[in-house]
Amino acid sequence: MLQAINQNGQKVILFNKSVQEIEKLKTNKHNFICPVCKGKVYLRSGKRVIPHFVHYSIKTCDSISRGESIYHDQGKMMLYRWLLHQQLSVKLEPFIQTIRQRPDILLIIGRKRIAIEYQCSPISPAVIKARNDGYRSLSIFPIWIIGAKYFQRKSRYKLHISSFIQSLIHQFSPTSSPLIFFFCPYTSRLITVQDLYMVTNRMILGKITDYKLSQVSFIQLFHEKAFSSKELYSIWHKEKHSFRTKQRGRLSKRELNWHRWLYEKRLHLHSLPSIIHLPISSQYMMRVPLWNWQSKWVIERFIPRQNGEIIQLHHRSLRNEMYQQKDFSLTYQVSELSDPLYQYLRILSQLKIVKKISAMTFIKLSDIDFPTTIEEAIAADKEVLRQLQKQNKSMFP
Repeated sequence: MLQAINQNGQKVILFNKSVQEIEKLKTNKHNFICPVCKGKVYLRSGKRVIPHFVHYSIKTCDSISRGESIYHDQGKMMLYRWLLHQQLSVKLEPFIQTIRQRPDILLIIGRKRIAIEYQCSPISPAVIKARNDGYRSLSIFPIWIIGAKYFQRKSRYKLHISSFIQSLIHQFSPTSSPLIFFFCPYTSRLITVQDLYMVTNRMILGKITDYKLSQVSFIQLFHEKAFSSKELYSIWHKEKHSFRTKQRGRLSKRELNWHRWLYEKRLHLHSLPSIIHLPISSQYMMRVPLWNWQSKWVIERFIPRQNGEIIQLHHRSLRNEMYQQKDFSLTYQVSELSDPLYQYLRILSQLKIVKKISAMTFIKLSDIDFPTTIEEAIAADKEVLRQLQKQNKSMFP
């Protein structure tokens, strides 16, 4: 905890104190109390410890239950100073009595209030949702920044994500791309990952931008950075090729069941149509991988239809294979634009396989081809992605 109340009822904030001032506070043995629970606290500091206040006794207090660490305190302090330097109205660790919540930072821009949570340890989607619901009940807009120790970059555009990170994906409107924030207090780097496309259940593609904290403003973090069609489908060509050709060792239960399903349909991975395993921006909402639900929908529900037949979407058409909306409390409420099947049909319409005739209605235009050899499949994949590159459209309008 970076602040406390002294015996005169004044708030003492440590980040703006010099080493000499902090030593003086310790030497004079001032009486301090926690601004949240009013329990007694004392000042702790040292060569390897960021100055902070600690409770004398372990008791129920919101500041204790959050399990704050030095990494977290240092990052929170740096973000607070960064916002102050931009001459923004900002408060550090304010306790909001009405909802009994204490955001790390409360930012006020015009009439908008923004609660910034710097999260450096995994918590459940239920806890995230509860905090977000509390803020929104007072018209406070929540933004979560993840400790960059969880940022696991695998290549220029690819990173590994956990379910914890997945639950902190932001989407600010139906037409904006998903976004994740990271911050490292040790390197003073702020990282945004935008325009997200799940490759597997734990690997994601995205536009990764690494800022030096002193060289970026708060508003700049929200500037849209999205893949062009040419960029996205060029990158996806490698993923498609790997999907077709990589050696598979021990299969997970889900993969094994899917291969059994293929066998029952008298199909093989190399004989799947090239419209299967195409990138969907809302894939992070799906419990099952792209290749799983797209193949089943195409084989069981699309191919049996006659050309000219209507395809009517229903809200959350793939409901049984999706996570619940409450697991993504920082994303815009599901609409047709963020529905995975809608996004998939939108891609098929670019390939002139279907045609959109109303908000949630498409019509089948043509049948699809099945490759007979791996070479034919790879060539067909390349051609489909080439056609999509020519469209020069992003996933979001």
